[in-house]
Amino acid sequence: IFFFFHFVFVFFFFNDTATTEIYTLSLHDALPIYQYIGDVTTEIQNVLLKAQIKDFSVKGRTKHIYSIYRKMDRKKVDLKQIYDVSAIRIFVPTITDCYTALSHVHEAWQYIPEEFDDYIASPKPNGYSSIHTAVYGPNNCVVEIQIRTNDMHRQAELGVAAHWVYKEGKQEAN
Repeated sequence: IFFFFHFVFVFFFFNDTATTEIYTLSLHDALPIYQYIGDVTTEIQNVLLKAQIKDFSVKGRTKHIYSIYRKMDRKKVDLKQIYDVSAIRIFVPTITDCYTALSHVHEAWQYIPEEFDDYIASPKPNGYSSIHTAVYGPNNCVVEIQIRTNDMHRQAELGVAAHWVYKEGKQEAN
């Protein structure tokens, strides 16, 4: 049923090549993507345990079909150039732990240099802080990894840097 509603939405509102690519991805790859995220999450947990990082958590997610479409349209790129279709978030207690986790992730998998952003060293104007990197993970599949402290995550979800404020296109939150 989920895919049927996505198909109807996509077909009637966005009948173009990008939409066809996205729909094909969702229809044929949804379960493998969820399995892949689970596998990567487990591997990252093992990497962080081996690095002796304490009190971390790892969560995975897939980007919503409409968000993929909007990003492809905004950047004028095809699906192969969207590196955050699947993403992993790593939450750690301290900024030092963020960089330690980053070094171990990059040691485990080859990173994509043009897909690395350090918003801890250079926060966004709205205060958003996190490290974003994309790596060729297991099976050489690209996965985005975001690394932040729990406080950074609370600020990103609830504070001025909240995602909903960003998505609304507002410059400031009052």
